[in-house]
Amino acid sequence: MNRGTPLDFLMEDETMSFSSVRGWPSSTYFIEARKLPKHNNVSWRGNSCLNDGKSDSGIIFKDLVGGYYDAGDAIKFNFPQSFAMTMLSWSLIEYIAKYEAARELNHIKEIIKWGTDYFLKTFNSTADSIDRLVMQVGSGDTSGQTPNSHYCWMCREDIDYERTVAECHNC
Repeated sequence: MNRGTPLDFLMEDETMSFSSVRGWPSSTYFIEARKLPKHNNVSWRGNSCLNDGKSDSGIIFKDLVGGYYDAGDAIKFNFPQSFAMTMLSWSLIEYIAKYEAARELNHIKEIIKWGTDYFLKTFNSTADSIDRLVMQVGSGDTSGQTPNSHYCWMCREDIDYERTVAECHNC
């Protein structure tokens, strides 16, 4: 059974009206609310976690500010974040005319660029060989040793604790 695509509501003929495309910005608002720090269209969202990577002496990456939070907690998981940016990029390639018709082309490009700019901070791109890669910022550790970003459902702007950074070595 063909259920169509997420952008099928953007008709390519004269039946497309402004009211039929108003829902699309609401779906990108969901992504914007997970963006950090404050460079988004969400009026109630402010700066958060501006010291990511700066306090952890064991890592070589000292600026891990940016990217998107995962789900409703305050962890940045690179795998789901990279999947989301990949899917948005493929949708842009496949449906560029529909993004243009909805007047969302530049907006979706900005969302993707924000995510990919963060990924460029997670490894040493000038090295001959990539042997270290940041894979997570924030902890989901349940041992009680570190602040747990899974259980810490506080306002993200109020996070003032040092956030752990998990790396993959020789990956």
